[in-house]
Amino acid sequence: MSSLVPVYLKAVAGAPRLREPNRSYDPSTSIGELEIKLRTTLRMPEGSPIFIYVTAGSFAPSPEQSIGFLYKTFATEKRPLTLSYGILEVFG
Repeated sequence: MSSLVPVYLKAVAGAPRLREPNRSYDPSTSIGELEIKLRTTLRMPEGSPIFIYVTAGSFAPSPEQSIGFLYKTFATEKRPLTLSYGILEVFG
């Protein structure tokens, strides 16, 4: 997988919404890297909590997990990978 993968980022648990929630990322981008990018985009202080969940499975992937693997596992041709993000823990 060498091209960008579509990701829909859904705000939950009090997190500010993105102006454009439909994004594309390199499949090798890790969840940890995505957390950093989200903090920067949302202008959140460094170190402030942000939690990312795979909406389809209702679980929090590890920071090392790649977006490409999650895309292959949970997305379809008609539906992008949907990740929820929040500033409070919402799932298990």
